[in-house]
Amino acid sequence: MKNTPCIDRLALAVLLLGGIALLSLPASAGLSKRLKVSGEWDGRELHAHVVKSRDVRKDPLSGTILGRIVSIDWRRRLLTIGPLGIHWTADTDFDLVNASGLYAGQFIKVSGKLDQAGVLQARSIKPSSGEGSRNRMQLIGHMSFLQLRPDGTTEVRILGVPTLIPQSLTSLALQLTHRQDTRRPADQLTFDLAGRPVVIGGEVDISPRYQRGVRLDPERDDERLRLDVSAQLEAFYTFSSNVALFLELQADTEFELYRDSGADSNIDRRLKRGETWLFWGDIRDSGVSLQLGNQNFQDIREWWWDENLDALRLYYTRPTLHLELAVAEQQVRLASDESGIDARDQDVSRLLGLARWKWSTHDALSLFLLSQRDASGGDRIGDRLGEGELDERDADLTWLGLRAAGKFDIGKRQELEYWFDSAWMRGSETLIDVDESPDGGFIVTRREHRDIDGWAFDIGATLETEWRWKPYFTASYAMASEDFRQTGLQDNNDKFGAGVTRFRYYGELLRPELANLGVLSLGVGIPFWKASSVDLMFHDYRQTSARPFLHGARVRARPTGESRDIGQALDLVIGIEEWRHVEIELTLGVFHAGAAFGESAGENAYNATLKFVYNF
Repeated sequence: MKNTPCIDRLALAVLLLGGIALLSLPASAGLSKRLKVSGEWDGRELHAHVVKSRDVRKDPLSGTILGRIVSIDWRRRLLTIGPLGIHWTADTDFDLVNASGLYAGQFIKVSGKLDQAGVLQARSIKPSSGEGSRNRMQLIGHMSFLQLRPDGTTEVRILGVPTLIPQSLTSLALQLTHRQDTRRPADQLTFDLAGRPVVIGGEVDISPRYQRGVRLDPERDDERLRLDVSAQLEAFYTFSSNVALFLELQADTEFELYRDSGADSNIDRRLKRGETWLFWGDIRDSGVSLQLGNQNFQDIREWWWDENLDALRLYYTRPTLHLELAVAEQQVRLASDESGIDARDQDVSRLLGLARWKWSTHDALSLFLLSQRDASGGDRIGDRLGEGELDERDADLTWLGLRAAGKFDIGKRQELEYWFDSAWMRGSETLIDVDESPDGGFIVTRREHRDIDGWAFDIGATLETEWRWKPYFTASYAMASEDFRQTGLQDNNDKFGAGVTRFRYYGELLRPELANLGVLSLGVGIPFWKASSVDLMFHDYRQTSARPFLHGARVRARPTGESRDIGQALDLVIGIEEWRHVEIELTLGVFHAGAAFGESAGENAYNATLKFVYNF
């Protein structure tokens, strides 16, 4: 297939710049770390539950503490949170509280700077929610290393507060086992093998799903109820402090409980190989790590990728810079119900690249690259294809894109989180049409080769407030040109504001690919209880150019190509994560067909999913 020299030369330049960065940055860069640590204070030490990196360029003496006031010395204007003394003056900025309104047991958030005596000189003090444990504490500041315990726990001090960080939060390899949409308890089953720990974990997922009207045809029954049950088993083993092995196996069962068309109920079962990789982290303290095997590629918004791929990946990590470069190609079949590698993945090789620069504490710029080559083409008119050999599209494509994302305060009671994703695509594709063969399989009847290029963007923001009920509001717009296609690895899945549940931000029912489409989305969410939330999202869909197809859509009807108005959708998503092992998620969606569906305009489709997950 035809190459794309312009984009490829640019991609090569990106890779060369990445290589120069790897070679030019000193191994000692960024060893001093600034962290945000949330956990429980036991009276002597802070036991960390969540650890996030922060900008090391900040003043090492500056920091923030959130916690419960233990005592107040009014004469000296001194209060304590845990072991940390905090001094306020007439210049301290009190927000929503004044000095006389402080009391022992109150949860507050204090920002300031440590003096020579180790006392935090308060620059600002404001009340904080007392939700959660009365021993809850959060620290932001530079850390000083104390020691590494035999069980892998790291002892540090942040703002002078003794802090224990478990291996699960410091091990680069162990962090790779945790996806954005999974929660694993800290106390997973562990046993020794050859003097090293083996960690066993996983999840059981039970999800009843109801669907009606997806044909957008009231004359054709398509009501459906099914039950999906899956079990995932994981094993993590460390050969040394920075070399680890991860194995994952998944069993899926799908029960067809009811189908309005009268089709017989059936049960589908399969075993599926999950992530299976070997990791060598921070080789010789260089910041360089290697990962080999079937591994998960997932960006925060899943706009570029969320897929397990057989790959070799190189990482380079520093406090403000993160680089990834990988080559991927599927080597063996994924599941027990497949006779071989899926025809769509056969002989498809990929080069994936990521460069992320964290230019401030809460803001980052990311550069994405994906170059795909499909060597499986060659089907000619008249060729016969078996059931597992049909691949109607072969493509050599290159994507290059930029993401800007972050957040900032608006006044004292609001915070705005923003994102801007953009992508450019260029390459060529070969499309085939087939007819069913009388003796089974297919016969190729048409073959078309064409050059394509396109663009897409997604821009949006979420406003988080401290108003009553702490609502958050989201507005976004995404658009793609007529020939643009997403990478095929995307899932378009994220969560907004203080929400606890990730969901498909282009619509839970329609789930379109961002291709020849514009999507306007408006949403509101409210957190409730300790770790739960409800989100309501509205979507309006319009094609960029009126065409008789809608890439990736879950409705079975096709647009006529005479109108750009695809329709509107409304989603309600409730997530409940109040327990250590259990998650509950309810998703309700409705899609209202627009004029693009001709005689089906005005018809509705419905979807409901209830998901129970037990993590261990």
